[in-house]
Order: sequence, then structure tokens, then C-alpha cells
Amino acid sequence: MSDIDSVKALVHKVMRRDFDLVPTASGQGNRVHLEVWTHKATKLPIGLEMGHSTLVNFWLVRSDLPRDLPEGVTRTEKEPTGDGWTDAENDGANHNLKSYPQFARRPLTRLGILSLDDASRVLAAITRGDVTGLVDAAGRKGAVRGAFILKINGAVHAPGGICRPKSGTDWEGGTLRMPWSGERASSKSDRAPGDKIAPGDRLYIWAHEDKAYGHGLGLTATAIADRVETGEQELAIGLRDVTLLPRPFGFRILGSRAQDFPMLQRMDEDRGLRAWQMNAAETDAIDRLIQEFGSEFAAKKAQAEAAYLSPLARAVMQDLVEIEQAEEDRKTAIVKARPGQQKFRDMAMRHHGGRCVFTGVRVAAALEAAHVIPHTGNPAFEVAENSLVLRRDIHALFDASLIAIDPRSGRLVLSPSLEGSIYAKNLSGREVDHKLAREALQYQFQRFMAAQAQEGCAEAAG
Repeated sequence: MSDIDSVKALVHKVMRRDFDLVPTASGQGNRVHLEVWTHKATKLPIGLEMGHSTLVNFWLVRSDLPRDLPEGVTRTEKEPTGDGWTDAENDGANHNLKSYPQFARRPLTRLGILSLDDASRVLAAITRGDVTGLVDAAGRKGAVRGAFILKINGAVHAPGGICRPKSGTDWEGGTLRMPWSGERASSKSDRAPGDKIAPGDRLYIWAHEDKAYGHGLGLTATAIADRVETGEQELAIGLRDVTLLPRPFGFRILGSRAQDFPMLQRMDEDRGLRAWQMNAAETDAIDRLIQEFGSEFAAKKAQAEAAYLSPLARAVMQDLVEIEQAEEDRKTAIVKARPGQQKFRDMAMRHHGGRCVFTGVRVAAALEAAHVIPHTGNPAFEVAENSLVLRRDIHALFDASLIAIDPRSGRLVLSPSLEGSIYAKNLSGREVDHKLAREALQYQFQRFMAAQAQEGCAEAAG
């Protein structure tokens, strides 16, 4: 185990022994690696940021600081302002702290802890107790033997059936049940059989994004295997040192970047629930991806970028999993009547002059209102600029990604599978007045192109 893993193990042990966890005040503490605890006897509050790869941050009210701090501990003073805190570099503090009365409007100090020895000395001073035994226990855990990505159905296999944990404590100390049968305990990126998970292994927990498999968020947390029991069809894995990613991410967020990583390519192709064993290079690559897509910096960057997006673009970014499920419903024709459907149709009919956008037909009984970006329940998608009015048979072709509008020309493009049909004869290359928002126009064309690429791959494989 690395020194910082030992630090985190020690902090968790001291917190569980001497402190009580304060419920998340803002509902967002997990996104910024913030946990707040209060000492059982003295009620001293401490805020913890455990998600960094090189240090652990302690947040303390300045009057509660230990008198003598180890030289290796970094110290940053934060002064209260009207809406948070600031320091000499005009940098703020973890914004969730202001939601806790223990910290609000009080001078704070952030301590950066990098070593096990410094952590033990600071914790001993704060608790006014002996942590030596816990330090020894943290150090005895041994080196991390291997690393695995566990792709699970979070609603079935995660501790407590919690697919989307709000805090690391939701999974800490719990049991993850990894499906397993036969001789193959895990797989490697080259599809060779891998080893069985053992105590001390580092785990990267990937909650399957599909609604049928728990509707998780993708790569959600890292942890260490504390104990492993083998059953006939599962491995029961005890978790410790659980750290949630500030910004969980899956294949939708990764996009084409996933193709740069053979392990992720295999996972995407397999789509099943499986343990994937990684070598050192693959583990380093996943850690870099976490820094790029799942770190606190990535979360803040995504939040800042979202502030400049249109409401429709922001909704697409935030509802990726829901959109993916809605697309699956389109493919299987699972479309239910829903509140607001008539309102959407009336709005679309007014927006497009009561005619089929692709054919010009004005027979209302033959026309349907189509969502371009599918309905998920997000009101941002219930706008005229995300609608088309289409003849019923054309609507079916559109939902099947057999026809689309080329954003560059505004003309219709059709799937090669429609070649020779009456649709190709009458519609291919026709210019249309679509009146779509840019985001909706791009979405439907990208969806069409992805479907054609998938169809081409299927034909090649056949």
C-alpha cells in the first residue's frame, strides 16, 4: 500500500472510533470529497477531503488547531467572507463547508497531510488520545497486490444495494458481491483468464450505466479489498478506504477517448458484469483518466463549462444516461403515453406550420410530433426547437436512425439499407426547413452516423 493509502486507512479508523459522521448538509458533499465529522466527546468538528491522490486535507476551525504541527504538514489560512472564505492567494475554500454551522463564518485552516507519521501526530493531538495501535494496523495491510475494475449492477451487487452512493461511508465496510462462476475469476484486456481478487487488491468500482443493470454512473469509486469470501456464484468482497470520484464517468462522457484504452474497449464490447484485472500500465492509464474526467478539477471544469452552455446543451450533458435509456426504448418501441404529450404535439404543430417537415404532408391524422433528443422527463427537451412533425411512417424511420438531416447542407440523408425504396427516390437529398436548435440538429445526425457505422460493422462481421 502507498503511504497515502495508509494515511486514508488511518483517518477512516480514527473517524469511526472517535467521531460521528455529520449528515451531508448540501447533498453534494460526495462530489467534492467532503465529509464532516464531530468528536464524540468534545464535539470538535473536522472536515475531510479524501479524494486526492497525493494527500488528505483536514479542515479545522482555527481555534481548534493543535499547538505544534509537524513540519511536513502544509497549512493554509482561510478568512470568512460574505459568501465563503478566502486566503492570501484570493483562493476560496470547499464551498460545502458553509452549509455546516460548525464552520460557517468562522476562520478556518486547511491542513495538507502527506505521510502516515504526520497523520498520526495530528490525529493524536486532535483526539487527545493514542492512535498508535491504529497506525500499526494501517501499516500492516501490506502492499496492494493487484488492481481490478469491477463492473457491477449497483442495485444488486453494491453494498446495501446503493447504486449511486452519496458518500464514501455508504459503501465503506460493506460487502460488494461480484458475480463469478467457473474457473475464470476475472479477465484481462487480451481476454486471457485473470487472477481471483484477494485482500489488499485495489478496486475500481464501475456501476453499470444501463437502466436494466442498475442505472449507475460508470466509474464511481475506488476501494481496497479488505476480505474476500468465495461462493458458488459470487465473490463477497469487503470494502475499505472507499473514495468516491467527484465526477463519476462512463462511456458516454468518455466518448472516443475510451478507444485509446484496450481495457475499456474490451469492457464496452463485453457489456456484461465482470471483474477485469489490470496490469501496472493499465492501472496508471485509468488513474490518468480519473484525473482527466473524474477528479475534483474535472468536476469544477465541467461545472464552469456548463454555465456557458444553452439550456438544451446543458441538459444533454447532464442527462446522458437517461438519454441512452430513452434511445433503447425507441429501438424496442417502448413508448408510453405521458403527461404533456398533447401539449408537445400542439407546440410542434404550431412551430412547423402543421406539416410534415420531410414530406410537406398536412393531414393532421397522419402526423406525429417527434422529440429529436428523446424525452427523459427533463423540461429542457420539451421545447419547439427539439421537435419535428413527421408523417407516421417517416417518424418510424427517424426513430430507427434510417433518415436524418445533414447539418452542413440542411438536406436529408438516408441509410444505404433504404436504397432502391420509394423513400430514397422521393426524399434523398431533399432540403428541409427543420427549425431545430443547433444541439438537436447535431444530436440527430451523430446518432444517424453512429447507427450506420454499427450497421457496417455488423455486415463486415457477417
